[in-house]
Amino acid sequence: MGARLSTFLLLCLCVPAVATELGWVIGECLLVPYLLGLGVRPVWSSFAFLVNPIIGLPLCTWLGQASDKCTSPWGRRRPFIFLFIVGSIAGLLGVAFSN
Repeated sequence: MGARLSTFLLLCLCVPAVATELGWVIGECLLVPYLLGLGVRPVWSSFAFLVNPIIGLPLCTWLGQASDKCTSPWGRRRPFIFLFIVGSIAGLLGVAFSN
């Protein structure tokens, strides 16, 4: 059994996830009104929430396998974390500056 982490250290480890979760919340709040404004029927606009789980399941599996085989000098996980940070920032900026 590993060493126990303090509550403060656990909170510090969780802080980076706040930006991603905040981005998802903002995106989901804006998505349905945006789709309805485009003329999509309400029944079909609710299906937009199924895209993430349907794509996420095979994608997460593939990314996990790819990171396990990664031989980067930065380590196995760091290149993927860096790419996801850049992608998250680009996505959040896209949401912020969309009409």
